Amino acid sequence: MAKTDDEQPQALRLSSRCPPWFASSFQHLLNRHRQGRLPHALLLSGAAEVGKRWFAEHLVKALLCRADTNSVPSIPCGQCASCAQLQSGSSSEFRYLTPAGKSMTIRIDPVRELVDWLQLSASAGRYRIALITGADSMNRAAANALLKTLEEPAANSLCILVADKPALLPATIMSRCQKMVLSIEEPQQAVDWLQPQLSTNVSAGAALDAARGAPLRALRETQPEWQSQRAVIDAAWWNLLLHKRSVGAIVESLKDVPLESCLSRFMALCADAARVQVGASALASAEPLSEEQRAAHQRLKSEQWFTIHDQLLNLYRIDSASFKTQTVLEGFLADTRLKLNG
Repeated sequence: MAKTDDEQPQALRLSSRCPPWFASSFQHLLNRHRQGRLPHALLLSGAAEVGKRWFAEHLVKALLCRADTNSVPSIPCGQCASCAQLQSGSSSEFRYLTPAGKSMTIRIDPVRELVDWLQLSASAGRYRIALITGADSMNRAAANALLKTLEEPAANSLCILVADKPALLPATIMSRCQKMVLSIEEPQQAVDWLQPQLSTNVSAGAALDAARGAPLRALRETQPEWQSQRAVIDAAWWNLLLHKRSVGAIVESLKDVPLESCLSRFMALCADAARVQVGASALASAEPLSEEQRAAHQRLKSEQWFTIHDQLLNLYRIDSASFKTQTVLEGFLADTRLKLNG
């Protein structure tokens, strides 16, 4: 049977340098490797778009780099045979699984193949590494299949799981992984990394604030495609608050916008509403608020806006491909309009 794209070894194309805001976390794992105490299974979690996959790929590259056979480098050389193979997706020491298909889940067949591969013997002094991003999208059958290799790991094997929502993983999987929560260690390092990649009239600090401290989200949200999406979402928000369109028409206007983007942006706008209600300035709004918009924010107390924010956050945390965007948004928007009507 021919392999599907998600079963093929994938090239590692992200930067060879560790995200600077995770430097101490990487050094911790590097020290554990040098002491022979690196776990056989590692679960990396943290906020979405904070750089977890980048961190994981850097760790893979460092552990497999052959520039110095006596030590793992902090920065992979990018020139040795191992680095070249990782770059081209042809490494015999590495496998990469990501969510795939219309359901954007990780299925049982590629996991079974991965488990069989991980049980093979690694070369002397070398690792055999599997990286699973979006691990929280594994269905139950796939998770049960992975459990076998976590319970009985082969020598020198390493399984790295990356998850935005680790609570969605079965407890049996979580209990057999060493957990590392990645968060911004030095905010200024994120600002310094982000600023050169933005246009000169955009503040990296402001972009990070608007992106709730996630550097990769901040970079994405300054791109033209996201700005177009944001305009559609913001229009939907104000049409809801100002009663300018029906809930059905608002949902229809969002049909081409990813649900996750809608929920994320609505959370930022909801937080703005709470700030405005207590007299603070808005952060996420692209344009200064009109008097009509400020009046709309004043129709609910800050506690009510935070309640709506929590509802959005819960939807964001459990968002999955099985959700129907129209159903989710209709329910949320109708409930919010009821609150606004008192």
